Amino acid sequence: MARLNRGRGVALRALPALAALTAMAWADVAIAQAPPGSTGRIRVALRDFDNVMGRPEHAKFGRALVEMLTTDLESTGRLQLFERERLDRVLAEQKLQHTEHFDKSTVVELGKLTGIAYLISGSITAGGKDKLRIDARLTDATTGEVVLTARVMSTTDGLFEAEEELAERLKARLMPAARGGAPTPPPRGPTVAARSVDRGVLRRAAARSADPGKIYARSHAVVIGIDAYPRLTPLKAGVADARAVAGVLRGRGFEVTTLLDGQATLRRIRQVLSHDLYEAVGPQDRVLVFFAGHGQTHGPPDREMGYLMPFDADPIATSGISMSELQKWFALYQAKHVMFVADACYSGLAVAERAAGLAPGTRDYLARITSKPVRVALVAGQRDQKALEEGGQGVFTRFFLDALAGAGDVDRDGLITSDEIAVFVKRRVSQHVWQRHSRRQDPKVAAEGDGEFVFFVGGDRAATR
Repeated sequence: MARLNRGRGVALRALPALAALTAMAWADVAIAQAPPGSTGRIRVALRDFDNVMGRPEHAKFGRALVEMLTTDLESTGRLQLFERERLDRVLAEQKLQHTEHFDKSTVVELGKLTGIAYLISGSITAGGKDKLRIDARLTDATTGEVVLTARVMSTTDGLFEAEEELAERLKARLMPAARGGAPTPPPRGPTVAARSVDRGVLRRAAARSADPGKIYARSHAVVIGIDAYPRLTPLKAGVADARAVAGVLRGRGFEVTTLLDGQATLRRIRQVLSHDLYEAVGPQDRVLVFFAGHGQTHGPPDREMGYLMPFDADPIATSGISMSELQKWFALYQAKHVMFVADACYSGLAVAERAAGLAPGTRDYLARITSKPVRVALVAGQRDQKALEEGGQGVFTRFFLDALAGAGDVDRDGLITSDEIAVFVKRRVSQHVWQRHSRRQDPKVAAEGDGEFVFFVGGDRAATR
């Protein structure tokens, strides 16, 4: 699929499916209701918010609100959002897709069919002078009882702030359930912001207690960027993005191999990823692979496969490198931490984010998360979305680099973890693309393992002995 050009220097990349990442055994760790003391997550379904006024121009606000809520609720690490496409299929099978409000028995039946613990639904009403009224309901799918109603007033320009307020109210009710108790009103005492500060203090103390020089023996990176495809539509920013990422990683002590345009042939990419890296990495190493270029999807919807397209690829999808092939290479590396980053939109990312990791205040927090293995994939968007470029750079790449520069250190503890990078990039990309272009681009992350890929604010040379 070719990248489409849109005016004002904005371009769109259309790239492949990531269905084969399911073969990495990044299993769906969702559970309908976490038992007390469990590290699992509760499953929550989020319906599209009704456009009460029925005006087509206002439908985009409901879609944007649901996408941002999905990102924010998933970022807690304790909630799993039930796939909306699967929910739509269930509703269609039950002939409920056009039903705006469910009675108790219907919600309970929906819970039994899907395994969800809670259902979030709501509506958006547009008033005069760009005013919006957002109404939300949180329903317990085991009893059919509405456990929270929330109303937020906003304007079309203030949708992001309204979503943040609504997300905090939903999380305040849902998070106790994720820890094994019933949803309860937010407790009296410190605010959410204050509690975040408390966690940051604990995490900074944990970070100071570890020796950064013992985290990684060596840091390896393969950075691929392709623009000048001879048999596919040429791109514009793939090489520039790759060079920018390579420069940042070298500055952080990575041994970087770059494959740009004609260097990134099918044979060469396979040689580097399947042989050279396999031979080079050790058990205390980390590996980061970055790709910016074309891709294609092949196969029926229930078995679709994504292919990264090398420089010498032809328009047939299977002339590329399949995601199943890529994941097999990653699985064979001795490296304890592997991270794959692609400024591309992949469909079929049918794996949920893993269960919540260690709490920031855990004893020897840094030592523990960096000693455990992990495989992480972070891609620029989801099914039927496009990865935007602005001013000769991918929007996703821009915010990924911002995260590495320090903006991803959400709690300001001097560490930038792969989880923090994912939260930062997902939120910033989604908001930026919607605000500037009225489009949806929602980065997706998947992970196997309990570790964290870690960067240090100000540089990583000390992290590699």
